[in-house]
Amino acid sequence: MQRIDNGISASNGVSIARRPNSSPIGHVGFAVAEALNSLNAAICFGVSGSTNYYVCEALGRLGVRYIAAGHECNAIAMADAFARHSGRLTLASVHAGPGLTNAITAIAEAAKARTPLLVLAGDVAVGDVLSNFHIDQDALVRSVGAVPERLGSAASAVEDVVRSCETAIRERRTVVLSMPQDILQSPAPPVAIRLLERKPPAEPDSGLVHEVAQRLVAAKRPLILAGRGAVIADAGQILGQLAAEVDALLATTARAHGLFANEPWSVGIMGGFSPPAMAELIRQSDIVVGFGATFTHWTTQAGRLIASDATVIQIDSDVSRLGCQRGVDIALLGDARVTAEKILHAAQELKRGGVKGWRNEMTATVLAGREGDLRSYADTSTTEFIDPRTLCIELDALLPPERTIANDGGHFQGWPPLYLTVPDAAAWSFAMSFSSTGLGLGTAIGAALAHPERLTVLCAGDGGFMMSLSDLQTAVNLKLRMCIVIFNDASYAAEVHEFGPLGYQTSIATFPVTDFAAIARGTGAAGTIVRTKSDLADLRQWVGQGCNGVYLVDARINPDLAADWFSELLRQKHAH
Repeated sequence: MQRIDNGISASNGVSIARRPNSSPIGHVGFAVAEALNSLNAAICFGVSGSTNYYVCEALGRLGVRYIAAGHECNAIAMADAFARHSGRLTLASVHAGPGLTNAITAIAEAAKARTPLLVLAGDVAVGDVLSNFHIDQDALVRSVGAVPERLGSAASAVEDVVRSCETAIRERRTVVLSMPQDILQSPAPPVAIRLLERKPPAEPDSGLVHEVAQRLVAAKRPLILAGRGAVIADAGQILGQLAAEVDALLATTARAHGLFANEPWSVGIMGGFSPPAMAELIRQSDIVVGFGATFTHWTTQAGRLIASDATVIQIDSDVSRLGCQRGVDIALLGDARVTAEKILHAAQELKRGGVKGWRNEMTATVLAGREGDLRSYADTSTTEFIDPRTLCIELDALLPPERTIANDGGHFQGWPPLYLTVPDAAAWSFAMSFSSTGLGLGTAIGAALAHPERLTVLCAGDGGFMMSLSDLQTAVNLKLRMCIVIFNDASYAAEVHEFGPLGYQTSIATFPVTDFAAIARGTGAAGTIVRTKSDLADLRQWVGQGCNGVYLVDARINPDLAADWFSELLRQKHAH
């Protein structure tokens, strides 16, 4: 990040010439930026165009850091990850029309993940329906689950901004604020900036709290499941205490991976990434209590991971999420941490008595064997290809343990959470609420800026990485400490492994091998092709020298190897 000669923050050293007497101070665009600065906006990621330039320039002038992205979708993914990891008011900005359509996939991901994010979208002048840039931006935004807002007039602009920020923060929503160009250029009337109103978490129903405590205390094999809501509420420690009190095992959803990294009684991720022995423990649970988890078909393996006679309890701060994925026996509205504290207190008063749970020697033996089970695969490595599981095991030992892992979507996506450890939930970023590929690099950049003290490790497939390649240069320009691992099988492997065995031609999902290491070197990053464990020597040297800059591992993996989790998913899918 450099300061350019007019004081605007930018991601490169380009100088911007300004015409005399063209200062935007006093116009609505500047007032919008002033309001956001007063509300402690942390950073803005964007791609500037003629309709959003006023606000982006003003934000930089006021000292809000501006990161110029190469593509709008990546800009939103960066902002999404930064917001998730930092907990601060985070902005993104895109041009009208095509700028917004370029960004819409990442906006859908943020909206589905309930990321508190404000997207500042330029818009054509009010009534200018003949503009090439004109689309119904509100309808587009609404269609992907985000909240459409807009500047209504010069007089209402500041209050429109404050209201949008309140919606984003208080309701944990992704808000897209459309800013008509003519309003941004209008003179701004003097307006006081109202402070954001923050509400404390709602108190859970005391009767339901007592009932949940009773059921947990009476259970023989309780399981406590933590989702992303538990991470947001900082509920990890209290959930560990609650589990110890009621003799329960612990699990997380894929998005909450790492929350129980140091808990010996954790089965890890519940869902498609569960190793067989851990999945069997989950199936034996007679009660499953989810904190900030919605029991999606991924988490429950379409219901197969939860016994038909098990009691299912869901606790969530969003009433619309209670029972939204499956029926539950008890739905309790409340913040994950606050509710867990109250359930723990109630359970302590009830006392467990002589009921035996399953924190015993037999369960401990099963849990202790998890790592051995993961390593008991038939290594498919050759001189041409490295087995992705072997690769991950080597990387886990080689890379610094204090790291953030950003996982893109794709066929490869199950290997990193199984074989690469993270120190805590803040070190894990998995943007899969929309099940899109190609958001990984933007996610990694946002996470790296939120946690610069840690090495960021991006895991991506070759197809997904190609979608976001325009911002590899951004990562290099920002001098981020980042290791990019490309699982390169020269294909969209999910389609190859799904349709090939059914007799379909797979040539439309394969392509010539891309030399990502050469591309990385062309941007100023380091890069090497890895086919065997010995090819990691250069990466080992980079780590030894402090992990400075961006290093890309172009890992050539066997295109014929189907991931276990994906094979099981297909087996279940085609069994119906």
